[in-house]
Amino acid sequence: GISWIDTTLTGNASSSSPKLIIPPSGDSSSTTSHIGLGFQKRTTDDATFLKPNSAEKIRWSTDEMQPDKGLEMTVALRETDAGQGVPGNFRA
Repeated sequence: GISWIDTTLTGNASSSSPKLIIPPSGDSSSTTSHIGLGFQKRTTDDATFLKPNSAEKIRWSTDEMQPDKGLEMTVALRETDAGQGVPGNFRA
């Protein structure tokens, strides 16, 4: 059986908020500005967002892999620079 599942994230990290992934600079389909996306286990605090560097990981134990719930996580869109976020289409 499965003992655990590891989740990693690859993408462009925000320079001001490195635990948030941001759209590629040349992607014209993303119309947001100063907005990043973060992933974490649902039961953890904001300091545990997964850094999009392919090295950090979230490890899910067998107790967290419930067939009726899936892997419970928080996905949050946040401003990367306070007060400067511009809403729009986000693609990363």
